[in-house]
Amino acid sequence: HEEMELPLVLRNQFGEASVAPLEKIELNKKLNALFDDIDKDLMRNLNIKGGVQIKELGPGKLRNAGIAPEFIITKVDQEWIKNKEQLMEVLESKSGGVLIEGIYPNGKRAYYGFGI
Repeated sequence: HEEMELPLVLRNQFGEASVAPLEKIELNKKLNALFDDIDKDLMRNLNIKGGVQIKELGPGKLRNAGIAPEFIITKVDQEWIKNKEQLMEVLESKSGGVLIEGIYPNGKRAYYGFGI
C-alpha cells in the first residue's frame, strides 16, 4: 500500500486555523500521556523546584521507555522543566534521542532515554 501526504488545515468554530500545530498532535500521539503541573506540597515533599507529573499513560514512547504513571519529569536533556507547556515546547524541539530525568512520588529518582 502506498503512503500519501496531504496538506490539511483544521479550522476551529471561528474559521481560524490557529489550533494545535501538527507537530504537537504528532508528539501527543507518540507520547500518549496526560501531564499535569505539580503542586507546591509535592515540590516541597520531594525537594524539587518544579516538574510535570504523568497522570495517565497509554501505549507509546514513554511507556516503552519504562516510565510508569505518577512519574514527575524534572529535566529533559539537562533542561529544568517548570510546567507542561514548557515540557511540550522542549520535546517538540527535539529529534533523535532524549534523556528524561525525574522522580517518583515515593522519592525514587529515575532516568529514561528514548527516541522521538
